[in-house]
Formats: sequence, C-alpha cells, structure tokens
Amino acid sequence: MPQYEGIPGMWGFSEYRVLNENEIFKVSGDVPFEQLALAEPLACVIHSMKKMDIKLADDVVIIGAGAMGLLNLLVASLLGARTIVSEIDPQRMEKAREMGANAIIEAADGDPVEQVKALTEGRGANFVIAAFGSGKVNEQALKMLDKGGKFMLFAAAYPSTPLNVDSNLIHHKEFVILGTSGKDPEDLRVAAKLLSRGMANVAPMIQAVIPFKDIEKALDLAVAPGSFRVVVRMD
Repeated sequence: MPQYEGIPGMWGFSEYRVLNENEIFKVSGDVPFEQLALAEPLACVIHSMKKMDIKLADDVVIIGAGAMGLLNLLVASLLGARTIVSEIDPQRMEKAREMGANAIIEAADGDPVEQVKALTEGRGANFVIAAFGSGKVNEQALKMLDKGGKFMLFAAAYPSTPLNVDSNLIHHKEFVILGTSGKDPEDLRVAAKLLSRGMANVAPMIQAVIPFKDIEKALDLAVAPGSFRVVVRMD
C-alpha cells in the first residue's frame, strides 16, 4: 500500500490527507469545487509543458482528446500555440472544438500524418503530444514532426509498447523525444493560480458532479467510452 510521510493509504475518496505545507495553495472561493478538483491533472500538464518550451505560433499536435488531451490543448493555447487535435471519436472532436482547438484531424478519415503536413505547408509540427499511449500513435507522431521537432510521450501505454524508431531519423531530423510523469509543488501552485484567476476554463470537461453516496454510479460513468471528467463530492 502506498505511503505518504509514513502514513499508509490510497488517498482517493478519503476525507483527509496529510500534506507538507509547500503542497497547499490558497485558491479563490469564487471557483467551484469541481473545477478546483482538476488542479492535479492540470499541474501534470504544466509539468510537461515546461519541458517542451512551446513558443508563440508554434504548431502543436495533440493526439487524443480525452481528459488529459483536452488539458494539454488548454495549456498549449494559453502559451499561444496553434493547436491541432487528432482524434477518432466524434464526441471528443466536438469537445476539442468547444475548448478552442484551432484545427481538428479526423484520424479515421484519411492519413493523420498527411493531414498535419497539409496544415503546416508540408513542414510538419513543432511539437506532437501523445495523450494516448500506443505504438501506432508513437509511429504517427514521429512522422508528423518538422525538423528539430519535439515528441512528448505524455500518456503511458498499457501494455507497454517498444518505441521503434530509426536512430538515423533522429540524427538527421534532429528530433527530441521527451517523457513526463507527475508534477511538483511549483506546478500545483501555477495550476491553482490559473484556476483561481479564471485563466484556465476546465468547466467544459466536467461531465458530472455526483455525491459520494452514489459513487458506484460515478465510477461507472467515468469508465464509460467517451467520458471526460466525473467529480465526486463528499457532501
């Protein structure tokens, strides 16, 4: 069982948790609880974005428009990037449009790589973020990159899949392959500020807010195909 500072517990759905003082941040009382509940996944995206160093007007492809893909879309947009979302599910494509994606690639309709090239005058993207873990996604991502582009392995793949890549391709194209996992207190601080100031609108991602007494319903909804974020309240 996981432990935190010697205290055992899974933490999820618990009423209390012991934290260090540098992991607690003041937030605005005007922001609904269900939005503040997304501070942790938002912080994970911020942690990843700092590694990529996205600049204004960079082309950023996000593969997958589930909850984490949408948060990547949100933060990349805040950084001034042109966001291109590749997805096969119509409901998730529509949600990405609602959250401000500059372009949507219907991955089931034609070659996603060629669609990215068409959107970038043949160059490819500056960044590709794999918000869904699979060997096929990894293969597509590397083909979508412009010279000197960065590929971020944001999502883990289950089962784990090897990253098959021609080393000469990395050499000649000067690609950078990055990984990310988790966040640090500074990332949480930034996430809390963005939510408190209304700079990161996560409201469209919240599919339902369900009381703890109906947690079984909440879990069933959360694992249903096409779901986004389900928040469970203790009160």
